[in-house]
Amino acid sequence: MGSKWQFQADQADEDEGLKNAGIETFRDAPYSGIARECGQNSLDAAAVVDGSASRVLLQFSSREVATSSVPGHDSLRQVMQQCLAAADTRNDDKEREFFRRAQHLLSAPSIEILQIGDTGTMGLRGPAERGYPFHALVKSSGVSNKADNSSGGSFGIGKNAAYAISALRTVFYSTIYNQTQFLAQGKTILVSHSDAQGNPRKATGYWGAEGFKPVNDPSAVPNWLALDQQGTTVTAVGFVGSETWRHQVAESLVRNFFAAIRRETIAFDVDGQIAIDAASLGALFEDERIRAAAESGGHLEDLRFSRDLYRCLQSEDAIEFVERFEHLGTVRLRLLVQDGLPKRIAILRNGMYITDNLQHFGDKLARFALQRDFVAVLEPVDAATSAVIRELENPRHDELSHERIEDRKRQTQVRAAFRKLVTWLRDVIKNETTTPPEDTIVLDEMNQFFASPSTAESMPNSENSDADPERPKLTPVDVRKKTRGPAQGGSDGGGGGTKRNRDDGGRSSGDREGSGKGGRGKRGAGAIRISRLRNQASDANRRVRKFTFTPEEDARVVVEVLATGMSDTVALPVRALDGQLVKGRGPVLSVSKDVRVSHEIELFLEYDGPVELTLVRVEEEAA
Repeated sequence: MGSKWQFQADQADEDEGLKNAGIETFRDAPYSGIARECGQNSLDAAAVVDGSASRVLLQFSSREVATSSVPGHDSLRQVMQQCLAAADTRNDDKEREFFRRAQHLLSAPSIEILQIGDTGTMGLRGPAERGYPFHALVKSSGVSNKADNSSGGSFGIGKNAAYAISALRTVFYSTIYNQTQFLAQGKTILVSHSDAQGNPRKATGYWGAEGFKPVNDPSAVPNWLALDQQGTTVTAVGFVGSETWRHQVAESLVRNFFAAIRRETIAFDVDGQIAIDAASLGALFEDERIRAAAESGGHLEDLRFSRDLYRCLQSEDAIEFVERFEHLGTVRLRLLVQDGLPKRIAILRNGMYITDNLQHFGDKLARFALQRDFVAVLEPVDAATSAVIRELENPRHDELSHERIEDRKRQTQVRAAFRKLVTWLRDVIKNETTTPPEDTIVLDEMNQFFASPSTAESMPNSENSDADPERPKLTPVDVRKKTRGPAQGGSDGGGGGTKRNRDDGGRSSGDREGSGKGGRGKRGAGAIRISRLRNQASDANRRVRKFTFTPEEDARVVVEVLATGMSDTVALPVRALDGQLVKGRGPVLSVSKDVRVSHEIELFLEYDGPVELTLVRVEEEAA
């Protein structure tokens, strides 16, 4: 197009390079970044019709266009040459490579673009003046101009995501607002340079009308920038997409906006190949290509978490709680308790995932030991509460902190409110996920192994338990005279073990050996000595621990795992040994003196505290 690109004079002789902090933020995951940022901006700009928000449709479309149709094409190519000269002056090889490639792309007959356009929104309201959304998106820095304070985006650092996917660092914005009002403008973020007359210029340039203004005539832009209905389109010029970019975009949308998609407040279309709406959402969580995209970006666990959150929102078995907190507002907690869920809580706002922790308020919400598996969704109930949460968000919208509130008095009030929220969350989850014990549980098959607490005599056996001559039995033990053994292990694969010789040394925690002298363990004479105990928790299954140790005697033993660190030592029931289910009594092993062994033990319940491992001798019955 005829208009030229304009760059402000660099009167201060500032030296600006390509390493723009805002753009670099999205370089590691550009497709995921552009999906999340554009998704939240469009969701927040939903048009209101008859008092209700319209359903938003956001489309990602790639296409080739004639290079000559890029507005200010000749002017832009000349600027790239001037920036290359500046890179030569700085002797910067990366900048040289960038601008040589840019010149090559602008010299080709066609060029790839990626357009992200929405409908069902209010568009970017103008005029292009301070205080209006169009100006905030295109020209503002550190300024928020959204329709309301509960909006998820703020046209802050997130608007740089579009430049991270452009090989020219060049983006065009076009919008229709108020049904008929049209605005379009281009922006490029390059390096400081000198123009054809040798005048120093800043790194950021604009295409549009004179005076760095946007154009308001649709005929002044190419057809691919013109719009036929209210909404906004962001166009990245020089788009170079990978083979999997569509599924990387789709994965980010599914993972971050599942709640809004499920509620039909927004839907997405990715290049006409992937439709993301309430009807397809469940299947997309199981799509192998979506999972592969998540794995390549390091988000597979996050995708699984979002799938579980989606199940929580869908399930009829989920229960809801509503609570109001002064200086915060009213929140809703939806809780689903089922086996296999990750014991995590997600905080959502405006249907978008924000975070799974409140670490800046003193709780990472990460430890729920001895509680049933669950997943929970926490959301603000009204716009006022959403506004408070939004105020606490960092620029990437993935953490909350009271430090972002400027007023110190209010900062203290909000911090106190969130600490009350944390206490309430834990109380609710504890009440709903802790299984109360029965008064009495009769386990006849275990009677032969235990003595009566009151008489120290053997408990009666069930149905001819002595009829089997091959059945081993334990020597009766007076449990009133038990002494604490030394075989302790840490909560996260923690250290400790039966005590070892001092000259062996010892270390205190993690996947480590214990320290001190050897000992018999908890059962006194009935337990054999073990040394160099190592206790390692499994990352994949929190019920599983791997124990490595060296017996100091030849024996046939029953393995016991005991929870310690409390007023009483409590036995932890063992479900399986080395993958084999344990029936009735505890797992039985034959061990040899000084032969080091490893065994994987699966408990019935998750337990993150310290443990003891004890090997209790079994006496074979005489034939």
